[in-house]
Amino acid sequence: MALVIYDEMKKAELKPNSVTYNSLIDTCVRSGRLPLAWEFLEEMTKEGINPDNFTYSTLIKGIKGQENVKDLERAFELLGDMETSGSIRPDEILYNCLIDAAVRFGDVQKAVDVFRKMKDMGVEPSSITYGILIKAYG
Repeated sequence: MALVIYDEMKKAELKPNSVTYNSLIDTCVRSGRLPLAWEFLEEMTKEGINPDNFTYSTLIKGIKGQENVKDLERAFELLGDMETSGSIRPDEILYNCLIDAAVRFGDVQKAVDVFRKMKDMGVEPSSITYGILIKAYG
């Protein structure tokens, strides 16, 4: 239904904003259509709308199985791009999502690397962050 409404918006020449794209990306992730969510991210940036922490966190939450290993690599590349460009500052939620994704894929070292980067960037870990890391070592 969200895609139908989006198509109607386009036909009516209504310009989508960040909330529109974030909602579409979230809907795609929740319905298991991760490739389409990535397409909306690309469209969003082509339209000159900057993704935010919510956008990236939502995408990362959709990365679940081994079939998504390339998506996980892509997510880590986005983090690197964000940190070097300074376009947006990753927050604790985004870092936690990345740490959790690495743990789900069994890559404890990657989770620890993200944790260190988080601290280096001045983002204070919470009990949730430590819980994810404890789960990784469990």
